[in-house]
Amino acid sequence: MRVQLTGVPEFNGRNLMTLYYFLPENDGSPSLSVQDSDTLSNLTVLEQVVATLLKYGSSGRYETYLAKSWEATSDQRIWTFRLNLDFVADDGTRIDALSFARNFKRLLNIHRLNGDPPTFKDLVGWDEFKLGNESNLGIDTPSVDVLIFRFTKPPAGLLEFLSMPMYGFYADRDFDGLKWKDKTQITASGDYRVLAKLENGFELGIRRENPGSAPNKVFVNTFTQERKKAVGSAAVIVSERTNPWADLPIGFERITGIPTILHGLVVTPNLENVFADKSNRQVFAETVLRINRERPLSYGNSALAKAFYANPSPDLETKLRQKQTKGSMAKIESDRSIRCVVGPSEPPRVIEHIKSIFDEVSKIHGLKIEMVNEDRTDPAWEERRYGNNFFDIRPAIVEVGAQIQDWAVNMMFCSSLGISFPDPSGEICKIIHGHSSLSEISNELRERFELAVADDAVVLPLYHTGQSWLINSKVDKNTISPTMGLPRFITLKVTE
Repeated sequence: MRVQLTGVPEFNGRNLMTLYYFLPENDGSPSLSVQDSDTLSNLTVLEQVVATLLKYGSSGRYETYLAKSWEATSDQRIWTFRLNLDFVADDGTRIDALSFARNFKRLLNIHRLNGDPPTFKDLVGWDEFKLGNESNLGIDTPSVDVLIFRFTKPPAGLLEFLSMPMYGFYADRDFDGLKWKDKTQITASGDYRVLAKLENGFELGIRRENPGSAPNKVFVNTFTQERKKAVGSAAVIVSERTNPWADLPIGFERITGIPTILHGLVVTPNLENVFADKSNRQVFAETVLRINRERPLSYGNSALAKAFYANPSPDLETKLRQKQTKGSMAKIESDRSIRCVVGPSEPPRVIEHIKSIFDEVSKIHGLKIEMVNEDRTDPAWEERRYGNNFFDIRPAIVEVGAQIQDWAVNMMFCSSLGISFPDPSGEICKIIHGHSSLSEISNELRERFELAVADDAVVLPLYHTGQSWLINSKVDKNTISPTMGLPRFITLKVTE
């Protein structure tokens, strides 16, 4: 469908089919920078504003967007995408194979500042590219509508990455070299454009031809009772995500997805602390997980985590339990205070649950565990939180998926682009890097991974949840799918 640069929609004073999309928490200052696209609030906006080659559809399959078709060679090393040339960014730039490739190389240079990016480090000519030679990089544009990626081995998770805003199309004018100019400004290339910055979000206006009953205007903001009162009778979606409401509000219906979100604790082995010793980590993990099993958190659609991924086989669950109890009689000795950082994205009930576990751990091992509030006004807060060098323990809430995927594990444990889980033994990255993405994900691979996680004792799974939304009667519930991570506003149906 051809993009229409429609401006702010006006319908002769009629209701603009407005949607209020509320986020559950403030997970940092709102930003439109591609470098800040990894938080829920920013990702929700960029998913609507940024054009990507593909989109993850509500059916759980990848769908065409900038690319109208794609194909791969039999060995999966060469991928060809044919582009729809009807897309134009708000600055007038036509999005074709040439402009997309130029933009993509800039994004690769930005992302590699945090280490070689998963999947794309396997592009032909990557090592030369890092030295400044782009001519041999495996990104070819034989014609204005054909884009080709050439890899040295089958690229794990390629379609997933190409559907992410972090690898979408951005206009030249939004950058100053490899830095984003203004975090409150962006040149739209997708379904919506940013109309205004809100206190904790953004106001969006549609810029494509409306396919039917999609919202023409969307307010994306964090939830407060005051904002809810201001909504009136408009369409409302509340993303509960990790913070489900205790009581279902009158007039709302809850839609819950499959358990793909892991909630746990990350123990830092990199400091000169008690957790630098693997045996201490294992004893700490055994104690924490045992208490968590005995006093499971009853919270929304949470389910006790029996492994890193939900629903392990009975045999794997038994093996993990055996590994987690082998040091149950040991003690941890430390006279140094252990610091656990907590931030605004962790719901109060979850923090209370973690604190109750720590209180019991302290009684058993004589440890002093201090809960440290995260200061997000500090410009270095993200580095402190994910750098594994500033705190002994941090809570983690991560979309891990329904089953193990090598590219996702690579991003979580073997890259600084994501959540930066430690891999002190190197065993997890060894397992994943030794896995061929062409072969079927096997039970054996999952078992090796889960046992390695348990043995390292740095990621302690507490419980799993699924995506969860509250919608009112002005939103067609059939356009909200339990399999999707984020809704695409253009695919929703709302009524006046």
